[in-house]
Amino acid sequence: MSVCRLFLFLSVLSLIANVSTAAPPEEKLGGCTIRSEVLHGGKQEGVELVTLDNGNLEITVVPTRGMSILKVRQKDGTGEWADALGWNSPVKQMVHPSYINLDSRGGLGWLDGFNEWMVRCGLEFAGHPGTDKFTDNTGAESEMELTLHGKVGNIPAASWTTRQEGDRVVVSGIVNEQMFFGPKFKLVAEISTTAGSDTFQIRDVIVNEGSAPQEMMLLYHCNFGRPILEEGAEVVIAAESLRPMNAHAAQAIQNYHVYKQPTAGFIEEVFLAKPKTDNHDRTAVLLKNKAGDAGCTMSWSTKQLPYLTIWKNTVDERDGYVTGLEPGTCFPYNRNHERQMGRVMKLEPGREYEFAVDVQVHASSESVKASANHIRHLQGNTPPRIYGEPESDEHSTHAAEDHEHAHAEHGDAHDSHDHEHSIELTTLGNIRQVTSKFPRAGEGYFSPDDKQIVYQAYPPGYPFYQIYVQDLEGDSPRRLSPGRGRTTCAYFTRDGKRILFASAHSDPNIEATEDEARKLAAEGGRRRYQWDFDPNMEIYTCNQDGTDLKALTNSPGYDAEGSYSHDGKHIVFTSSRDGDPDLYIMDADGSNVRQITNVDGYDGGPFFSPDDKWIIFRSDRQQEHMLQLFAVSVDGKKEVQLTDDLNTVNWAPYFHPSGDYLVWTRADYSRGPSGANFDLFTMEITEEDGLLVGGDVARITDHAKADVLPVFSNDGTKLMWTSSRTEDGSSQLWIADWMRGKK
Repeated sequence: MSVCRLFLFLSVLSLIANVSTAAPPEEKLGGCTIRSEVLHGGKQEGVELVTLDNGNLEITVVPTRGMSILKVRQKDGTGEWADALGWNSPVKQMVHPSYINLDSRGGLGWLDGFNEWMVRCGLEFAGHPGTDKFTDNTGAESEMELTLHGKVGNIPAASWTTRQEGDRVVVSGIVNEQMFFGPKFKLVAEISTTAGSDTFQIRDVIVNEGSAPQEMMLLYHCNFGRPILEEGAEVVIAAESLRPMNAHAAQAIQNYHVYKQPTAGFIEEVFLAKPKTDNHDRTAVLLKNKAGDAGCTMSWSTKQLPYLTIWKNTVDERDGYVTGLEPGTCFPYNRNHERQMGRVMKLEPGREYEFAVDVQVHASSESVKASANHIRHLQGNTPPRIYGEPESDEHSTHAAEDHEHAHAEHGDAHDSHDHEHSIELTTLGNIRQVTSKFPRAGEGYFSPDDKQIVYQAYPPGYPFYQIYVQDLEGDSPRRLSPGRGRTTCAYFTRDGKRILFASAHSDPNIEATEDEARKLAAEGGRRRYQWDFDPNMEIYTCNQDGTDLKALTNSPGYDAEGSYSHDGKHIVFTSSRDGDPDLYIMDADGSNVRQITNVDGYDGGPFFSPDDKWIIFRSDRQQEHMLQLFAVSVDGKKEVQLTDDLNTVNWAPYFHPSGDYLVWTRADYSRGPSGANFDLFTMEITEEDGLLVGGDVARITDHAKADVLPVFSNDGTKLMWTSSRTEDGSSQLWIADWMRGKK
């Protein structure tokens, strides 16, 4: 045989060896089959795989890459194996760590081998690359370059074994992340299951084998593609709070839970959740497909893993269409930031620390629904507090637990003006935030006994306000509106037993309306100060638990912005039933409707005076959008204008119970809306010759953030309003003691 023919023959043999279909070694244990094999060819040369087959699930573990899990397959209805967990990464081979330079591309070399369903991030550090400080072998403070997501996922296991414990079959491996003058971690990683089960468990024990305490970070980077991930797929979480990781993600936080189709050029979105738990400190997260008949649930103890990261990367299929659900001891910021936030663990020498994640693969709508119901039960009636802005280093003065409540005490600390010398202090005392469980909340009103408030708020993941009621001294809002469609302008009946509000839940095209709103939100949201005069909006009343819903209006056009007279006999509201938004009054049962104003332009936001003789409202009849304050007698025969300055926008007037003055919202628009800021003002009110007359004006707030929609408590001792002075910049309800007596 010639040298050339021999070379060709050997090359063919080598190719055959690389794609060999010979059965890998097998072991039978506890009703399960364990197969091992070594990959050949290219960058996967020498990578060892261990597949744990329980007859229903097939879990492929990679000892060579830190005991990560490459993929999970499940038997389908025909008994054939089908992909269940995993994703189609652009990295096609199971890359051996010897081919990965973690320092490449500014510390992003970890991505050269990223294609597993589950890969651990840690242990000395995890998260973003960057610079951090450490104490070197001379005892001096030095700097080190941290690479993306640490080292443990690219350290081959020193050994792996199998065993049976009761009915569980376990694949276990030891991974050592250790160095001289550095960390000395031993990771004992276990993946276990039972025969025929649709569940498996990841259980890790980490030991600090050094003689001194050692910082440690750990994220379970679990990555999902098809068949679960698709347009319309949804993640279901129970959370105390949720925050975008950066400004880009902040623009999409309303839709954090739903997924798009593969989109070329999509920029990743990352959301950071603090999970809510049951009485045993357990929490769970579910990812389900659009149809809700396939999915995966992961559950764990928040005592071990107190945080959850949601990574959305719905790029084109060729670039790696994927989402990550990542329980962890931390968030994936650089270690320097996480340390400041109190989220970097310190492992004591010789101590063992356990972490475990239970995984269930769903193959039926019943299984998916049961998991979703369980998670919603964990969430309860209190939605997560959603921050509108990413975490900044300003927060680092608060410990991790304190951070969730820091807004209540330090909410004004970052504003540019000197609040110690604010005019607010002359009239407002004990200023405090009332709502915090929603991405946005506002327009709140007191119950007759001043013990409850009713308001509108955005439910997480839904594009329209819904109506909520809660105890003023509590923090457990209860939704009473139907849950779909736009809602607005809630108000207590005078006996406090029922609540009035406007809703468009009867919209016959509600799904299209919702889809359009979600699309607009994804593109950056509605334009500032624009209000939707939904023609499907009608006025309803219901009990405080949402039962016994009764419609009081049923007319073409917009009916909303209602409030009761002080004797409880009448309702004033805004309606466009004649083609233009005007004021109307009806009896409390919806009968005897009569028109009060009839001038071109918007008339809205009406409230009765304390003696029920007058109605104050806002109108742009002089110039579109440039709202001014007006008052009209209840019979519609007398009308006065209270503000007349087209360089300002004036709205949301509300009487003090004394009747001596009103409070309202004003902004200087002399230079246009850009940079205009709304503050609160009061105006003295007297009656002369049968007409209301406006008197002295006083400014109440001078905060750098917007203050709008003020209302007084019924006893006149409190002022409540909507403000974006919150720590995260979201609009929420605030309250203060009203320190001014009667005139």
